[in-house]
Amino acid sequence: MGGIHPARRWRRGMAAVILPTVAVLSGCTASGGVPASGVTPEGLVGAWHVPSHEGVALVIHDDQTFEMRGWPSNLGCDSPTAEYVEDVAWGEGRDFTGTWQLGPEGYEYDLSLFPDVDACAGVFALSVWHVEGDLVIRDWLGPDADDNSESRLVELSREP
Repeated sequence: MGGIHPARRWRRGMAAVILPTVAVLSGCTASGGVPASGVTPEGLVGAWHVPSHEGVALVIHDDQTFEMRGWPSNLGCDSPTAEYVEDVAWGEGRDFTGTWQLGPEGYEYDLSLFPDVDACAGVFALSVWHVEGDLVIRDWLGPDADDNSESRLVELSREP
């Protein structure tokens, strides 16, 4: 009888599922923390800032609107966009508003910002993470989804 024995086929199928999952999870923790689970809109309402860059802030309102203050133009508004933190034009910030939404059930850590039409083109795809017991909002820079090093990470934390 030719072919692969059913038990071996099952083991190969499980390996095809488990190995990529382990690779993704190990890659997610390279910069510390894990994607947040059970994120609620109420948990995100408030002011967030980039700690090392005063004046850059995201204010999330409970009516699903947001205000961005001092956001660097080359972080999604203008081309070319920064691929590394060292490329970010921190002094060239802009202010804009828009609406926001969390991802569907099971993906609540996905945070999408939809700027008003005249502010920036496109959508900002951010992630909400648990890092050392706190929620943070992360923006991964550059096109390489496999390179999640800190040199590609802009992080916003809750204002004290």
